[in-house]
This record gives sequence, structure tokens and C-alpha cells, in this order.
Amino acid sequence: MNINNKNKYLLIELLTEELPAYLENLSEEFAKNVYDNLNKSGFLSNNSSYQIFATPRRIACLFHNILDESPSFINKEKLMPKKIGITPEGQISNILLKKLQKKFNITNINLDCISVEKHEQQEYVFLINHVKGQLLKNYLKNILKDSLNNINLPKTMSYQLDDGLTTIKFVRPVRNLLVMLDDNLICTELLGLNATDYTYGHRIMTNNSKIKITHAKDYEKILEIKGKIIASFEKRKSIIKYKLLEKANLIDATLLFDNPETEKLLNEVTSLVEYPVIYLGKFDNNFLKLPNECLILTMRLHQKYFPLFSKKEKSLIHNFLIVSNVDNNNIIIGNERVIKPRLSDAHFFYEQDLKISLKEMISRLSKIIYHNKLGSQLDRTNRIVFIAKHIAKILNADIKLSEQAANLSKIDLSTNMVNEFPELQGIMGSYYVLQKGYDQLVSDALKMQYNIKFFNPINKKNIISAILFISDRIEMLLGLFSINMKPNGEKDPFGLRRAALGIISIYENMYDLNSIESKEFELKELLYTSAKAFNNIDNSVIEEIIQFIYERYKYQLLLKFPKNIIEAVISVQPPFNQIAKRINDLEKFAKLSKANKLFSINKRINNIIKNFKNNEFVIDINLLNDNIEKKLVEKIYYLKPILRNYIINQDFFSYLNKICEITNEVNIFFNDILIMSEQIELKNNRIAILIEINNIINNNINISKLN
Repeated sequence: MNINNKNKYLLIELLTEELPAYLENLSEEFAKNVYDNLNKSGFLSNNSSYQIFATPRRIACLFHNILDESPSFINKEKLMPKKIGITPEGQISNILLKKLQKKFNITNINLDCISVEKHEQQEYVFLINHVKGQLLKNYLKNILKDSLNNINLPKTMSYQLDDGLTTIKFVRPVRNLLVMLDDNLICTELLGLNATDYTYGHRIMTNNSKIKITHAKDYEKILEIKGKIIASFEKRKSIIKYKLLEKANLIDATLLFDNPETEKLLNEVTSLVEYPVIYLGKFDNNFLKLPNECLILTMRLHQKYFPLFSKKEKSLIHNFLIVSNVDNNNIIIGNERVIKPRLSDAHFFYEQDLKISLKEMISRLSKIIYHNKLGSQLDRTNRIVFIAKHIAKILNADIKLSEQAANLSKIDLSTNMVNEFPELQGIMGSYYVLQKGYDQLVSDALKMQYNIKFFNPINKKNIISAILFISDRIEMLLGLFSINMKPNGEKDPFGLRRAALGIISIYENMYDLNSIESKEFELKELLYTSAKAFNNIDNSVIEEIIQFIYERYKYQLLLKFPKNIIEAVISVQPPFNQIAKRINDLEKFAKLSKANKLFSINKRINNIIKNFKNNEFVIDINLLNDNIEKKLVEKIYYLKPILRNYIINQDFFSYLNKICEITNEVNIFFNDILIMSEQIELKNNRIAILIEINNIINNNINISKLN
């Protein structure tokens, strides 16, 4: 191996037309693929690493401590047993000679090219092959091609090379390929382009000037100084954030970086610029009369501006920040000119909507089709009202407010604002009902109904929101499952998996369910009653939905807990607000030494009763002939009320601990009593005892799943 082949820097850059912002991870995926392929081919050292660069026009990576020649090594291939391949005189047999000549085309054969080694209790002949190290420059073409082909691209485009004949497919046209090892160009080819040792600078600030890279390790520095390009995504993002805060401080404003939407926009604009410049713009103060969400949506989503808020009140102000790829003050005038008509349109739509009565908005829902098999949005609203009133009654919530929230929940689907800004559905409705004098709780319910999950503990202040939230999702699941529009594989066009998680979040946050005497709020009962809002939903559909929701919860829990622990709890389909507590208590209990004794007894019981139906056997105390049987049954009746109280108090750890008290009596019962007695009545009674114990152990947490 070449002693000078360590500590090399390998640089690869694909210069492209502007890449979509959603492909910000493209460089990372490409770099990882190249790194993995370099590793497979033996070109990495013990301290190899890589660095990622990503701009709107560049997919680039720099690999540190790369070998320009892979190490030589000895390859051994098992051929045949020694007794066949080597003669008693120690020479190569004719059989081995023929195999070497036929399979490996080896004609000049001597004992130096083979070895005899013990393998699986027998001596075998191995072929020794001295493999010489390979040069990186000879392998790189295949490495680059394979690495690029294995990038997961949502879509590609076809384009022609300058020769006008060759067609290439990639996410965007690639205009230059830069490949260097230290200060040397590596002559290779990718996507129809020959490698170069130069790249191009900022398209505007340097007029796309050609920039020679003198050494791979200096790529980032040369690009920034000569090319006005900040190649590192993270460095560029950090600079943008610093400059945004700096500019906001000049007018005593803030950007609310604790909001995930601000961080999302920061990532997006970082993907859109190569050398960021920050500008401060403004719009007319009168537009602040519009709902804040409308202004923020227009700035963030449509214009990629950063809204600004006052530092003290955190209220929206009439200024915004622009991240540009160009250093030109005309940017401010141009962007202020663009945003004015957008906000003027929004203001007009808002004023027009306020002139329409809520009754008229509701009436218009009859003309908006929800699904051709499920009717209009008005039909859907009526079903949600039915479900919401039922839930309000169960939870002792305000039925009138719950009905109002459900009845008004979809009104903004018929408005100009939501037609123009679909992302504001629910939010605009919350403003319209407030303008018409409805309770703040109703307004809040409309605003929260489209959230992914219900994030807060449910109390009197948000109970109306919670009722509308779960009613909407129950109606959705019942309706769409009933017409067989359920998720299939990765396809879930109606977001039913998300709807299931939304229902789960309500139960997780409903901490005081035990204060509700009725069991009607338990999932099964709630779905069966809610199904009455539809015509003839089959019971099998409801059971399928129940199973679907529990399955979604199981997948969610797998991120935190072992699968068998989850199965033990989920399989008995307990109330959702108890699932996490049961899992935690079972996980804690399973670590105790006594747990194994209980698991062992449970397994033995299951093996005996698995072929018997539970409902066919009842304990008859008159058939308890032996004191051992009597003591065991007495223990069962002693434990049952105690265990019931633990369940009521949701103390499942104590519940499992208490069950362990029966293990001694059960062991004695197994050792001293003939369960499968020839007397049928005695046998059946003893089976009944075991079934009762099995029910006690597994009905609330099915520990059989842990066996």
C-alpha cells in the first residue's frame, strides 16, 4: 500500500440549476451514500469523516482522511476437504488441479497458493489469493454513479446536454462536476459531465464567475471569499438567524423563534439563498385590522417574509423581514409593492364575509359536497351536532354551547377568505362567530378543531373544544370506514390515521374520566351510539374502527415501550386514559423477582384451560372436597374486591403485586390435586377454578403476552 495515501481530502460538487427548497437533505443523502460506498471499497481510514455543503445550486461534500489506494489483502476461498485435495504424499491431487484450472483458470499451480486449515471439525484446502489494493481514481466513477442512483428523489426531470443528443434524468439539470483529491483533479464522469477542478460563484454578485479550487480542503473558504457563496447550510442558517435578530432589534421587535413555523421558514429560506442579505419592509397599519393569522400566513407562506412582533406585548406589527439572495435596496420597494395587493384582497374578502349572516353560511354548506356517498358539508355538520350533543351530555358539559360549536364548525368553508386561504379554515370561522356575539368557548372550539392533536389537559375552559374535536374525528372515521374509504398501505388520502391519533389525544388528556359514572364515553360505547347519526352502519365496521384506533395507539407507544408490554395492555382494550398508566405499572412490576413466578403459573394455567370455553364453567363450592381447593377458592373471593378497588383507583402496580399472593396456593393446588379427575364434575369444577384465576390475572392486563 502506498505510504502517502493517508489524510487525503476528497471533494465532490454537483453544480445545478436552482433546487427545490424541500430537497434540503439532498447533499446529506448523497454524501452518506458516497461514504458508505467508499467504506465498502476499502478507501476509508480509521478516522475518516465527511462534511456536507448544500446551497440552492450545489450538492457538495468533502471527505476527510480518505485513502487514494485501498489496502492489499489476502483472500482465502474454501475448496474441498484435505483428504480429497491433497495426496497421502502431500502433493496436490488431480481433482484439485482440475478444479483450480476450470474454476479459477490457474495453470501454474504449486503448494504456495494453497493452505490447509481446520474448519468445522475437518481439515480443508483453501486457495490463497493475494489481492492488490486498487486506486480510488479507478473506482470513483462507479461509486459516484451508485451513490446518485440510490438517492430517494420524489420526482426527476429530463434535460439534454450541450451536445443536443444526450438526455439525462435528474432532479434539476447539472451544469458542472467538480471532483478533487487534495490539489489534484480526478478524471471521472457523472451524468454525462467530465470532472473539473473549478466551480462557479454567485450568479449575480460575481456574475457567475469561474472559480478554480486549488485544494479540496479550501473549497468552503475559496467559495465564500471569491464566489460570495456560503456553502454550509448550517453556517448560512446561523448567519441568517443572527442578522434577522439584529435587524429586528433596531425597531425593538422580535421574531418569536420559539414558534415551530418560524424555524420551518428559516430552514426554507436558507435553502433559497447562497449569500443572504436581510431587509426590513413594512405594510399599511390599517391591514392590522385583519385577523393576525391571515397576515402571518400571507407573509410566511406566500411571500417567505418573517413577520415581526412587539417585544413587550408580542403583538403583530406592520413590519416584516426579507431574506434576499441579492444586495440591492430596490428589493424593499419591490416586496412592499407585492404584498400590498395581497393584503388588500384579503381585507376585501374579510369585509365581504362579515356582511353574510351565519345562518346563510350554514345554508351554503348544502351546496358543498363532502363525499358523494356521504352527502354535503351540511349533512356532515348535522352528524357532528348529533355526536357532540351526546358527548356533552355524558361529560356534563354545556349542551347548548357544544351544539352551537358543532353547528357552526364548518361555516367558513363557504366563505371568500377560506376559498382564498384554505389554510385558515376553522380559524376564520372562530373570528366570524365572535363578531356575531357568540361565546369565546365556541370560537376557541372552531379554531382548535383542525389541530393534529389535542395537546392540553381537558378542563372547563376547553371542554367545548375537546367535544367538537373528538366529534369531528368520530364522524369522519364512521363515515369513511362505512363506505370502505379506509387507509390502504401508505395511502391515507383522508387522514384517518391522524384522526385516530386525535381521538387518542382526547382520551389521554381526559384525566377525570373516573368521575363519569356512565361508561358511555368509553370508546366502544361512544362509537356505537355515534353510529346512530348515520344510516345502518354495520357493527363489523364499528369493531374494525375500534381495532384500527387501538392499532394506531400501539404504533405510537412502540416509540417508548417494549412491544410485549404494550401488547399485554392493548389486547384487553382498556379505557384510553388508563393505557399509559397500565404500561408503566406493568413495566415496573415485570422487573420484580416475584413477577416471574406469576408469569410461570399463568403459563401453566393457560396450557391447561386453552381448550375450554370460559363461559361453560362456574365454581360450585359444594364440590370443593379438599381443604386445598377450599383455601384456594377462599383466596380468590378474598382478592376480588381488593383488586377491583385497585382498578378503580388505577393502581395497577399494586393490583399485580396483590395477585402474587395467590401463587403459593396455586402451586400447592397443582402439586396435590389431580385436576383432570376421572369424575367429570370434579374435573369441571377444578377447570372452573383455574379459569377464574386466569380471569383475575389477565382480564385487566393480559400478562399471557409476556410468557
